[in-house]
Amino acid sequence: MKGHKRKDYLYRYLLYRFEKETCKNSALERINQEAKERICRQATKTTRRISVFVGLVYLILFCLIIIWLNANCSQNPFFLWYQGYIESLFPLINGDWGSSWIEKKGTILWIAIKAFPIFVLNGIPFLLLVLLIANRTLKKKIKAECIN
Repeated sequence: MKGHKRKDYLYRYLLYRFEKETCKNSALERINQEAKERICRQATKTTRRISVFVGLVYLILFCLIIIWLNANCSQNPFFLWYQGYIESLFPLINGDWGSSWIEKKGTILWIAIKAFPIFVLNGIPFLLLVLLIANRTLKKKIKAECIN
């Protein structure tokens, strides 16, 4: 991924976690700024690689769970709400979006606002997994750096 690494959210999160680890462990204070940045860059790169694999597995498992719930648990109140909420988005997506760009942008914004609870329910577990992977990767990189 091209771009400036210092503006990346994952890199900034790992730098923040590194500073928190430095407060907990005074031995990490002797590490210079270049080494901190190198460790965080390596941890960011490793976390991204692992997250792609975990994301694919998460997506497959999520789809399988939705298929299983649709087949077996059709009377589950949460799943009925979930399914009904997604079905309520179909008229917006398939309906008239308007003729001008402003109307189309407004429709996209309205769909995003209406779909936000579904994005949260589907995305928060994956985000937490990525943060756990990032913390574990950072601790491994710090341990490897301190041993060497």
